[in-house]
Amino acid sequence: MGWEEEYRAFEDSCALVDLPWSIFEINGPDSRKFLNGLVTNDVAKLESAKAMAACLLTPKGMLRAHFLLYDSGQAILALCPAESASNFAETMKKMIVLSESKFEDAGSRLGCLLAAGPSTEKVLGLSAGLAAALVPWPRLSPDCKLIVYEKSRREGLLDSLHAAGAAAAGPEAFNVWRVERGLPIYGIDMGEDTIPLEARLEDAISFDKGCYMGQETISRVHNLGHLNKVLVQLKVTAAELPAAGSAVLAEGKEVGKVTSAAVSPNFGGILALATVRLEHSKPGTVLGVASGRGSHRAQVVSSPGT
Repeated sequence: MGWEEEYRAFEDSCALVDLPWSIFEINGPDSRKFLNGLVTNDVAKLESAKAMAACLLTPKGMLRAHFLLYDSGQAILALCPAESASNFAETMKKMIVLSESKFEDAGSRLGCLLAAGPSTEKVLGLSAGLAAALVPWPRLSPDCKLIVYEKSRREGLLDSLHAAGAAAAGPEAFNVWRVERGLPIYGIDMGEDTIPLEARLEDAISFDKGCYMGQETISRVHNLGHLNKVLVQLKVTAAELPAAGSAVLAEGKEVGKVTSAAVSPNFGGILALATVRLEHSKPGTVLGVASGRGSHRAQVVSSPGT
């Protein structure tokens, strides 16, 4: 099965993706207070069985990790994409000694699947004995769920999901789907040279809670409205995918770089994520993407997350 057929499950039924994410547990009497002093979102508002996007920053407000927090009832889980997991764990291990909570890498025990598509709720409802946490990921789509499961039950879980109608989708199909939805990945589309607002991560930030590491920079940028660059989606007219790092051009001058690209069935061609200077980010703006064969027309489709 090629990626195109796997991708159709996202559109027509229920796609099931094995996510190489790390899962951490934070547990203790002051776990929410402890996390609130570190991460960008307001953990005090995290509801049971709900999910909350958040970031971990450097003291200067640059991005160290992007993840989801989930209250399981027994502990707060941090579901952390592989590219930022080591940064998250490094910071937490240093800071947890200042609290009464415990920090544990639960990756040897817990795994994570993504289920998404119009039949997701039906598939999950038909799955026999689904002993797993269903974590909503509303930024991507209302029918998207992360399934956090005990690895000892993996084979039975997969059998049940497939029997209910879920179809396996690999990394290439997932990449197309997430580029269409403007989801940046740490280490690919953003990194330690990124302010979260540049990556359109507003859903991961509380602008009215107390202090946290890096807050001064976020508050200044938010209140003054001053960003030099932002993440956008570009529809690119080209025969081949632009490579990561390809220059984005305006009147022949470089104004940004491509970070990810995919052939998008929904957009009828190549769709790319790119970081460009703010003045070139308005939807409809016509730019160019450089390649070894010259420059290809690229039009700003949207600013993800807005």
